Amino acid sequence: MALEFVTFDVSNSEHLRIQAALTNTLYDNHRYTAEQTMFERDGSEPDPGSRFELVYLDGQPVAYLECVPFAGHPHWLEILIDPSAQRRGIGTAILERIHAELAPNSMEAQVREDWTAHLNFYAKHGFTAGTPFPCRVNESPRADPDLLETVDARLEPIGVQIRPWSEHGDTPEHREALVAALNGLRAQVNLEGSGWVWTSDALSEELLDTYWFHPERLWLALERDAIVGAAWAAGYENDRTLFLQDGGGVIEAFKRKGIGSALIARVLQVAADDGYARIEAHPNADNPAEIALLERHGFGGFPGYLMMTWRAT
Repeated sequence: MALEFVTFDVSNSEHLRIQAALTNTLYDNHRYTAEQTMFERDGSEPDPGSRFELVYLDGQPVAYLECVPFAGHPHWLEILIDPSAQRRGIGTAILERIHAELAPNSMEAQVREDWTAHLNFYAKHGFTAGTPFPCRVNESPRADPDLLETVDARLEPIGVQIRPWSEHGDTPEHREALVAALNGLRAQVNLEGSGWVWTSDALSEELLDTYWFHPERLWLALERDAIVGAAWAAGYENDRTLFLQDGGGVIEAFKRKGIGSALIARVLQVAADDGYARIEAHPNADNPAEIALLERHGFGGFPGYLMMTWRAT
């Protein structure tokens, strides 16, 4: 079996189309597009030591490989293989190439817990499974004016208002306050030791200045001008799923006052208004209150994700 590895070129429309098509063989609830691939890569050169490659067999594209190093963390690994080309040793050949040419000390791959064949493949090659990341899905989001009126009325006595980022105003001072608030939310669910910290640059690169960001889909719970809660959602054109992004929440002193419900009500409203058929959320497994809040607002169970980890011995 002679495989050809071709460096992925984000400026090549055919490469973008192939990568999107391979991704869509896995993700049945989210339709990837070539445009999304282009924007996510942002046309930038890969970091040193990274691999982004298309794999061809007999002149036909059959797989996509992504292996990216992160300082102090395992290499991020993603292998997508066309279902018609699976069980032919292509995945094994890709892993052998990674070990031979990149020699990583450790690797991580995120796999949905109902993808049995993928889990078995990684386990066969020495990867071990971590704790599942939960997933909750609302399969029929709808606007509920009564819910909005009810939850907002609960906030009036405590002086809290929900405003979209577009109304709050995108200023350096507001960005600085948002960074502090998001880091505070991470700390209270014990995520501050994960290695990720919100900074001004991260806020720009991961949220406010991304191509998918919409200022009407970032909501802040404000007591006067102090941020006491936040939530944001991301969706792509021609897609059916709106993603409720992780990292939001309500600060401890303002919990159990209806702020979480008020934020979720905005997400439901936007999903219904903009024609999304479902909302997908990935709550923190160590935050049962967040999971319970989602379930109260119509989010049911859905297969979560496992982090498969390999470490050199």
